[in-house]
Amino acid sequence: MAIKRSFSRDFQTPVKPTIEPNQLATGTALGKIALRTLSYIKHAQSLVFGRITVGCVILVVSLPIPWLFKILIDHGVMALPVLQADLYPFFMQPILDRLVDREPIEVVGIVCLGLIAIFALFGYATNTELHARLAQGADVATQSENKANDGFSTASGLVGLLDFRIHVLISQRITHFARQEIFDKFVRMPVVNIVKQRAGDAVFRVMHDTPSIGVVCMSILVQPIFYLLGAFLGLWILWLVYGSAAPELVWLGASAFAVTLLSTLPFTRFIRRLSQSSRRSGSDVLNLTEEGIRNREVTQSLGAEEKEQEKFREASRFSFRRSLILMASLRVIEWLSEHVHLLFQSFGYWFIFSNIIKGKMTLGDAPVILRMYSMLYETAMQLGRIWVDQQDHLAAAERVFTVLNKIGEKPETSIKKRDLSVTHPPLVRYEDITFGYPGNQPILKKINLTIAAGETLALVGRNGAGKTTLAYLLPQFLKPQSGRILFNDSELEAFRQESVRRHVTFIFQEHQFIDGSVRENLLLGDPSATDDDLVQACRETAAWDFIQDLPGALDHQIFADGTGLSVGQQQRLSIARANLGKSKMLILDEPTASLDLPTELALKPWIQSDERTTLIISHRLTTIKMADRVAFLEDGRIVGCAPHKELAETSKDYAEFISSLTSSNDDP
Repeated sequence: MAIKRSFSRDFQTPVKPTIEPNQLATGTALGKIALRTLSYIKHAQSLVFGRITVGCVILVVSLPIPWLFKILIDHGVMALPVLQADLYPFFMQPILDRLVDREPIEVVGIVCLGLIAIFALFGYATNTELHARLAQGADVATQSENKANDGFSTASGLVGLLDFRIHVLISQRITHFARQEIFDKFVRMPVVNIVKQRAGDAVFRVMHDTPSIGVVCMSILVQPIFYLLGAFLGLWILWLVYGSAAPELVWLGASAFAVTLLSTLPFTRFIRRLSQSSRRSGSDVLNLTEEGIRNREVTQSLGAEEKEQEKFREASRFSFRRSLILMASLRVIEWLSEHVHLLFQSFGYWFIFSNIIKGKMTLGDAPVILRMYSMLYETAMQLGRIWVDQQDHLAAAERVFTVLNKIGEKPETSIKKRDLSVTHPPLVRYEDITFGYPGNQPILKKINLTIAAGETLALVGRNGAGKTTLAYLLPQFLKPQSGRILFNDSELEAFRQESVRRHVTFIFQEHQFIDGSVRENLLLGDPSATDDDLVQACRETAAWDFIQDLPGALDHQIFADGTGLSVGQQQRLSIARANLGKSKMLILDEPTASLDLPTELALKPWIQSDERTTLIISHRLTTIKMADRVAFLEDGRIVGCAPHKELAETSKDYAEFISSLTSSNDDP
């Protein structure tokens, strides 16, 4: 079915990631993913230590609870003398000493008061739980909010609430840092990669994959401490108390623990594969939703609504089928483990009650052993489920790390680079610049070009000549394979990217806005600008005439896709926003493509201003003529650079190119 083929697509990049998202990670690779995930525990170290401490206290307090019930039954209900008490662990002896010579009703009263105190602080410790579970569906996306705020405690009561709160804080803090890290990666991703990235998939990774990192940290590093310690203490106490009187009960408990634990391990690889498929399909549904809304005008213009609806319907069905199979598989594993436990529990009933009948044990031993068996079963079940459950969470972590592994722009706080300071229009030189994407032929070949301070230079050439690629190198959207770029006689590579981009403003051919007012969009150019500054910047770029006629003027609301403005108005607003920043280096990609001739000519003084160095990419003759010089590119090389008239007279290729533009331009 075609829909399955579409789901095999994933994050595209010219650089092969360390771990491919569509391949099932090997055991070694999965171990590396787990170790990398555990490194996020550093963001909540103190909270983790606090939770381990509180958890150990809960575990220790839980140990006397079943023996208190034995006291109630044997020395309260059955009225057996406390002096004849048998089969108790050493830590219960101080309590028994205080109950000697007391009447059965007094024994019951004292023990019940003790249980009330324990229940108020801890609940029925290790047999009750507090969970942070919100309403959710069966798919991984609707479960992610629970994981981001994941928290539970094996106790209730006041201490259980404290333990629960600490767990939730750990989950939130780790998820917060993971989301920050992957969002920062997307923000710093090279422009060519961002174009290829599916927005829905990016949102899915940031919002729905990152919460699993916190779950892995707690499940692999913290929870096993309690499970292993609880199992060890349970078996040790069983051996101390019943090792001589009924050793078969101890061996049965140990066997049940081992079998329950091992019965879950064979399913790990299968669950991991299902989880990856479920997450990819969920990501595709989110992506189709985003694309369908963004491209609704194209869909409607072509009458393709039914086709898009069918595509979405199939994707949604496929996603829910993947989630259903994953959930059903996990429930089957639980069913198998549960029935293993019931089988051993049935044998346990026989040994317990046969020993009571024989007089080797008392009736009070029944709840003790059943509680111990229950604790061992739950511990074995949870311990065995850890690695099975983590297949889903590690699949999510793998998707996060796939993005973080990609070569891109990295924060440079640890790299000794200077801040670029530009107070005058810069002199820019490209020296022997070569650039090409990995595995492809070079796009730029030994480019040498000088842009004088305050000059307006037009980059022209046929589609695919390398104009935009050459311009992308200046704000470091791309890095050259060889050669260097000089900025006022200093290598551009010596400056921090953030610093370079504050002084090199790029106006893209496709206009980009945020949902908000005209004012909010303009302020992206300079957040400190006043309304007077905004008006002045708009006047200089021929934008104020239309803005003041909009309902609300600066308060007029527009959408991220520019809805509410014509294409020409969008272009003028983008130019006004760039003007607000007052940068000394400006790059304009087809700045007048959607403007009428009068508006274009109104922009001429601003474009030709010697207060900045300007680089223009254009196929529009009237705009090209505004430049002081024209650099003509063919097949990744500059074949001519001179004022327009001179170049048209000396270069036959440029003259032919200009001739091809006259039929589609206003000014021949």
